[in-house]
Amino acid sequence: MRGTVSLPAARDREALERIDSDAFYRLCQLYQAYTSRCARAVAADQMLINKQISEIDDETARVLNLYVTTYKHYAKINEQFKCIHDMNKQLNACHLFLNKTLDSVQLLNNKLPADERLEPFVWTTG
Repeated sequence: MRGTVSLPAARDREALERIDSDAFYRLCQLYQAYTSRCARAVAADQMLINKQISEIDDETARVLNLYVTTYKHYAKINEQFKCIHDMNKQLNACHLFLNKTLDSVQLLNNKLPADERLEPFVWTTG
């Protein structure tokens, strides 16, 4: 029957007449119902996948926002640490200049006559 239906040159008209049209119609209806069920199942799966993609997208955006917020927070802390480092450098430089100044004051004080000298300066850090 397949050869008779598919081959254009060798068609047997009797084979086509022997096909029960009601049975063929029912077969087509069953196939249509089957493909319709499959299409509904695929559509439901696609809707579920789209919903999950949307949820993952929302979660990704939330995590990204959290990351950006945390990054900005730590960037501010890093700037504060840079300021502390710079301040530490300045304090060390001030301490060095103060020690040099105290040495110069002591040297000048020692060059004064004994009755005009100041009491020795005592610098304590704590």
